[in-house]
Amino acid sequence: MNTRSAQGEVLAPASALVDDFRIGVAYGGLVVYHHVMFDQHQIVIANGAASESFHPGDGALGTLDGQERETLFRVFPTLRSDAGAYGNASRPRLGFTETRALRHA
Repeated sequence: MNTRSAQGEVLAPASALVDDFRIGVAYGGLVVYHHVMFDQHQIVIANGAASESFHPGDGALGTLDGQERETLFRVFPTLRSDAGAYGNASRPRLGFTETRALRHA
């Protein structure tokens, strides 16, 4: 999300952008996630759409199952004892409420 404030570009939860007019939710079907992780957090452009690489902070490690976490710890061993060792997100993160407020500003 690119804001008209001093923050410039920020990361915002997609669910907070839903307005059922321009942005909606598509229900049904199977969704398969493939997490991509780099040495530091990145914004990735794929098929013309911006997305973020996996960032292990803010509880994201808890979304992985045991085998996925062990795979990640083999590649990034310092994360086992300190998830903060990965570093900051590439852009400031907004919460759901902040995003909704900006959307209506």
